[in-house]
Amino acid sequence: MKSIKNIGILALLLFCASCEEQLNEVPENFITSSNFFNTETEAFAALVGVYQVLGTIYDNNGIIVFGDMAANTAAQFPGGAELGVYDFYQVGAQDPSLLSIWRSSYQGINRANTLIENIVKADMEDSKKEQFIGEAKTLRALHYFNLVRIFGGVPLVVDAVSSLEGLAVPRNSEDEIFAQIIQDLKDAEVVCSDTPESPGRVSKLVATSFLSKVYLTVKDYTNAAESSSRVIQSGNYQLWTNFSDAFTVENEDGKETIFSAQYLAGAVGTNIHSYVSPQSLDPFYQGGRAFGVYIAADELIESFETGETRAEGTIWSEVYVASVDSTVQLRATMFSKYSDEIFDIPNIASGSINFPIIRYSDILLVFAEAENELNPVSTLALESLNKVHRRAFAYSPNDASPVDLISTSQNELRELIWTERFKELALEGHQWFDLKRTDRLVGELGIEDFKQVYPIPQNELDTNPNMEQNPGY
Repeated sequence: MKSIKNIGILALLLFCASCEEQLNEVPENFITSSNFFNTETEAFAALVGVYQVLGTIYDNNGIIVFGDMAANTAAQFPGGAELGVYDFYQVGAQDPSLLSIWRSSYQGINRANTLIENIVKADMEDSKKEQFIGEAKTLRALHYFNLVRIFGGVPLVVDAVSSLEGLAVPRNSEDEIFAQIIQDLKDAEVVCSDTPESPGRVSKLVATSFLSKVYLTVKDYTNAAESSSRVIQSGNYQLWTNFSDAFTVENEDGKETIFSAQYLAGAVGTNIHSYVSPQSLDPFYQGGRAFGVYIAADELIESFETGETRAEGTIWSEVYVASVDSTVQLRATMFSKYSDEIFDIPNIASGSINFPIIRYSDILLVFAEAENELNPVSTLALESLNKVHRRAFAYSPNDASPVDLISTSQNELRELIWTERFKELALEGHQWFDLKRTDRLVGELGIEDFKQVYPIPQNELDTNPNMEQNPGY
């Protein structure tokens, strides 16, 4: 079985051998396809190149900066400066994290466009071509989903860029971007495989899961409920009884994982391991450095209830180190969510734990929220919420428990679902986007209204005369 994680580096080298020098303009990677896409092997190498971009977006300075640091989930360790502008909502157009996610997203989009356009030449079965196209469209949709939520309207590019011509692309409306996202995901549902061909790859239900989140974002609750229900009713996914089991190397790509960015210790690139690793533990690592950038925000710390074992799998203020039989006090309450095997890997900056882009608990809560909007306080909405809530206290997700939540009003249930998402998905890059789509961003964070979108990177403004800055920046 071919694994995205295990063959990614080789395939990427094959793919990038046909790439020209990176440019600052968008999209930035121009791919020479005249001598490529001749065989299924080459087409698969190109597909892995599309997947590879996820490692840049879901890494140390990626989506967590926007989804958690900029929200009320995470804060920067006192004294840090690099990401503090997100913590204090003072982001300017020159910010490197803005430029990074813009460039990486369009790099992924152009790689997807190139595959979609050129795979017709490959000597391979038509059904396999369609499957590859469906996977590429899903990843393109994911990139646009991130871009439109962060920046608002952005250039909509669905054709491969292979020269310097035509780079001055104007912005499209948010409605146009969302329409393309939805169409791509619908197309993918038709042609993708029923189950992932290998760990980390897109299947029909991965596309459906993304679709449910997109529908929820645009407040199409009927389709959000229908699509998330199909994922739930498939029976392909289950919650681990122990919350922490969802974040171990041995369980990654397991029954709770719907889609994740794949990481392999020692490979090129890093995951968020080094940024969540407490500096207090530096003496115990075999190699690398712990930066301890992300600390838990007070609001998150105070939200956990007595007996909520999910807290232990999310945050910690002290750590037992078996090698010295000692408990180390941390300088702040930090995140434990990605700490599995933290002392055993050769380099702390290059861990193996995958980044969970969508977990099953997320989809259960998507369904609960959409169902509550359609049928206030329905038993279906409450049960879907309680599956997640029970597990947070180490009860069986599928059986009634003493901690089951009850509600008598639609608004009360909304609040319960939002709180559950806040705790369940902490440091997974969701909270800022959840606050935005539920019209709570300004009120919860106390920011000006124009800051519901970020500034367009200055580099893009400098190179694209048809690009306009977001108002207020």
